[in-house]
Amino acid sequence: PATIDLTANSITNGSDPGSLTYWLDVSATNSLSNPSAVTSGQYFIQLESAGCSVVESVNATINSTPNLFISDPAATCAPSTVDLTVGGVTFGSDLGTLTYWTDLAATNSLANPSAVISGLYYIQLEVSGCSSIQSVNATVNSSPNLTVTDPSALCSPATIDLTASSVTSGSDPGTITYWIDLSASNPLSNPSSVSTGTYYIQLDDGSCNSIMPVNVS
Repeated sequence: PATIDLTANSITNGSDPGSLTYWLDVSATNSLSNPSAVTSGQYFIQLESAGCSVVESVNATINSTPNLFISDPAATCAPSTVDLTVGGVTFGSDLGTLTYWTDLAATNSLANPSAVISGLYYIQLEVSGCSSIQSVNATVNSSPNLTVTDPSALCSPATIDLTASSVTSGSDPGTITYWIDLSASNPLSNPSSVSTGTYYIQLDDGSCNSIMPVNVS
């Protein structure tokens, strides 16, 4: 929302000495009330010297502040990071140059905006010499602590119950599921009665999950 100072020396630099006045019209009949703080428009400057005067026009341009819209990116789970440069974060904003900062004053640049951890950052949009800056929140949730203790070996034909509390004692609260593979794509059909093998236990706390192997003998 800055204004322009028409009384600045640079605007009439090179002119003859004399008295300067500021006007709304070329005939110099409507004076400009505050020439040191004008908005966009055409104005007129009159120079009077030794009883003679000359009037010239001057154009002031105030560019609009660009529209910058910020949507906080979706939370992710450690060790993943958040990419602030994806289009969805600034969707709907004006076209221009985006830069990323750690402070509102835009003095400390963000080294790697495509891979940040939890925190408050700032995105600046510059268009035609004007800029807008907005905050953006990145959230990286910690994975839940999952502690797995291999159950004691038994003799066949006995089986082992992986759902026993002793197997995951010391883990964070959450939902426990049992799998045949590390990618948790093939569920273990009967985790309360398994034979020799390596299986996988996953803990989901509602935001993130952890998975660990468990060995059965």
